[in-house]
Amino acid sequence: MKHERLTHASSLVTFPMKVIVAGEMPFIEIVGQLCTQAGHDTILYLVEDFDSAAQSGRIMSDVSGVDVAIEVYNESAEAKEKLLTTLGGLIPRDALLLTSALATSATQAASWVPDPARVAGFSCFPSPQGTNVV
Repeated sequence: MKHERLTHASSLVTFPMKVIVAGEMPFIEIVGQLCTQAGHDTILYLVEDFDSAAQSGRIMSDVSGVDVAIEVYNESAEAKEKLLTTLGGLIPRDALLLTSALATSATQAASWVPDPARVAGFSCFPSPQGTNVV
């Protein structure tokens, strides 16, 4: 069953959506699994693979028609800026860009991409189960 939702007064987005998730483990795996379970066409990229694919031009078919791009990279503000600048320049101008707001604020991240109004921040933490946190 397809669902539709109003995104702007003049456009509809049909589900399932095409989603690209770029960043680091375990975040891309966690977010990617949630997107896939929700029925979305989901493509995952480790940041180093994303950089390589973007430089070679291989990524163009993956970003074509993307409805939502999700960035989950928190190494440093500089590294996040590089990824968001590249990602924001490749995805369609009407695609939503979600950024993990741990290394920077969503406002700062939005300043790095074309059409900053499409950027929204969120927080994502890996599960502490199975780790030596405690």
